[in-house]
Amino acid sequence: MHGGASAATFPERPVKILLGFPAGGTTDGILRLIAQAASKHLGQPILIENRPGAGSTISLIGAKNAGSDGYTLSISTIAAFTTPIQVESTYDPIRDSTYIIRLTNVTYGVVVRADSPFKTWKDLVQFAKANPGKVNYGAPAGPGNTGHVAMTAVSERDKVELTLIPYKGSADLQQALLGGQLTFATDGSGAFLPQVNGGKERLLAVLTDKRMPLFPDIPSLKELGYAVSLDSPWGLVGPPGMDPQVVKTLHDAFKKALEDREVRAAIIAAGQTELYMGPADNKRYAVEETQRQQKLLTKLGLARKS
Repeated sequence: MHGGASAATFPERPVKILLGFPAGGTTDGILRLIAQAASKHLGQPILIENRPGAGSTISLIGAKNAGSDGYTLSISTIAAFTTPIQVESTYDPIRDSTYIIRLTNVTYGVVVRADSPFKTWKDLVQFAKANPGKVNYGAPAGPGNTGHVAMTAVSERDKVELTLIPYKGSADLQQALLGGQLTFATDGSGAFLPQVNGGKERLLAVLTDKRMPLFPDIPSLKELGYAVSLDSPWGLVGPPGMDPQVVKTLHDAFKKALEDREVRAAIIAAGQTELYMGPADNKRYAVEETQRQQKLLTKLGLARKS
C-alpha cells in the first residue's frame, strides 16, 4: 500500500481471505459468519477461498506473495507456528505476516464412535497399552496440528503406540471415524459437537486447560496429568508491510463483527470461545508461541533437524 490517499479510501473492492482448510470444517463455518458481519462494516464483500494443504501454510504463503495492499489476507492457526518448525517451509510466521486480529479459540477433543467399547479416556489408554500398534487415530491438517502434538505427549508419558492417520480437514476425518476406519479422532469442537449431540460420537477428553462449559463432566488432558494444554486460537493476518491505517480499518471491522449477537451465538454453539487480540498483542503472541512451539516440538521429537 503506497500513499495515504489509497489507505484512506480502503477498501475500494472486495477483500479475499485465504483459508488453509477445506470447506465445511470447524473454522470455515465460523469464519464465513464473522466475515459476513465484518463486510457490513467494511462496506465491501469479503470472499473466502479455501486453499488447504501443507499444514495450512499454503494459504499463508498465498497471502504473503499477494502484495501488501490488504486485499488478500489469510487465516492463521496454530499450524502457522508448528508447520515451519517441523518441515522445510517458505513461510516464517514472524517475518511473513502482518497480524491484524485474533478472533476465536477452537476447543479440540478426543472422540470415539458412540458404539465404541471405550467409555472413558482411561479405557482407551488401557487398550492401547494392551494392544501395541493396534490403535490408530485421525487428525485434521496432518502432522504437527493440535491433536497430533497432544497425542505425541500422551504416547511419551504413557508409553503407548498411537498411529496418526492425517486428513485434509474435519469433513474427511469425521467420515472416516463414523465409517469405522479409526479407533478415535482428535478434532475441533465445530466438527465433533453435532456428532456428540446427535448421539453418534462420545467425547472422552478435551485438550485445553479447563473443561468445556458445554460438557462439564468431560476431563481435560491437563487435569488427567499430561503436561500438555493446547488452546488452538486463530485470527486474521495479511502480507508483510501493510499500511497501518489499512490494518486498523480491517481490525475495527472484524472487532465489530465479534460483537455481533448472531456471531457470538454461533461461536458459543460451535464450542469455541472468543479470544480477541489486537495487532500489537497478536504479534507479541506470535513471537512467544513460535518460541514455545519450538521448545515443545523439539522435546517431543517432532522438530525437523536444522
